[in-house]
Amino acid sequence: MTQHTEITCLHEQHSTDGSIKFLWQLADGKTVESIYFTFREQYYTCISSQVGCNVGCPFCETGKQRVLRNLTAQELYAQVALIDGCVRAAGGPAMLDHVALAGMGEPLLNVAAVVAAATQLRADGLTETVSLSTSGVVPRIYDLAQTTETSVNKLFLSLHATTDKVRNHLVPLNKKYPLASVLEAATHFFARSGEKVTATYLLFADLNDTQADLARLLRLLDPAIYIVQFSEWNQVADCAFQPSPRLEYFQDQLQQAGYEVFIQRSKGGDIDGGCGQLRSRTLPVIPAAARPTAISTMRARDEEH
Repeated sequence: MTQHTEITCLHEQHSTDGSIKFLWQLADGKTVESIYFTFREQYYTCISSQVGCNVGCPFCETGKQRVLRNLTAQELYAQVALIDGCVRAAGGPAMLDHVALAGMGEPLLNVAAVVAAATQLRADGLTETVSLSTSGVVPRIYDLAQTTETSVNKLFLSLHATTDKVRNHLVPLNKKYPLASVLEAATHFFARSGEKVTATYLLFADLNDTQADLARLLRLLDPAIYIVQFSEWNQVADCAFQPSPRLEYFQDQLQQAGYEVFIQRSKGGDIDGGCGQLRSRTLPVIPAAARPTAISTMRARDEEH
């Protein structure tokens, strides 16, 4: 069925690295973010699935923002369609290579809308790849694995630790779904999709970057199943973590061990590029009932579910 969904662009910020950060206001006045960027010669847009996030990862700005609600499938679709139109108008690519559900929120806590939006995005030719980044909602990973032919076809797992003790601190959801069960579910997704799972790992100094962590990482992840992405951290205020200086060392060691591994350099650091940063900065100055004139409106298509 066809529905009308209005989202309003409150802020559009351009980085010196070519990234573009968007702050959207939804019809009920709530706000979410998206970012467009290039990586490894591909065109990405990263979108939000919830207003806020209850997972509470201490290194993430969105983790400070409680969930107000899930986004609808139409609002998910609208973020991509409007960014696609903006990029094309500026002479960008005819199609986004990759849409990533890796912005604000835990997408697997909004799985029905995520699957519906991803299905429509692929059916409408806005992208061929829709990935999802999860902190590890184990039952929903198994559900998602049933939809890979038409919906989300690539999984990113926010790993960030090699022991339950450290991961409980960095990814609080680990207390409910421990590391072993998360990795088992991710391996199942690989078996169903045929696409390697990308294990993402933020390296923090003296916390998860030791030689013991490296040895455990090599034992935990089968290079036939997992790609490893070490990520630079967009630092957030009031956070005691420090970025590790060992990114390149970890990358080199895994490459020597036969892994496909890469470093995701920080994008949009000069425009609040980290998840939730732009929204967090603007929350105090955006009235809840504000309704500025819409910069962009669109038709968002979605199957009723």
